[in-house]
Amino acid sequence: MNPFKILNIKQGADKKEIIRAVASGMQNKKYSAYELAQAQKMLLAPVSAAVQTFLHCIDLDPLKAALDVKCPDNLGTEQLSELNRLDIFDDRI
Repeated sequence: MNPFKILNIKQGADKKEIIRAVASGMQNKKYSAYELAQAQKMLLAPVSAAVQTFLHCIDLDPLKAALDVKCPDNLGTEQLSELNRLDIFDDRI
């Protein structure tokens, strides 16, 4: 859970900006009240805010989406015939 993304604020936001972002989030109803409260709690505690800043210093979601490669569910028989059979263990029975 990225509290900066949930509250739609930049890292280093002060207490006033965090509280405004929670109020704005409640009006937008994009996230639940529980998620907004958790994000607020994470960012108002100094140690937790430092940890969250460290953990979310780079947004990796676009990279994860770009790397999400799906395998086809059903391989055709023409594709399976191109696979080479591994036979190095056949003699050791």
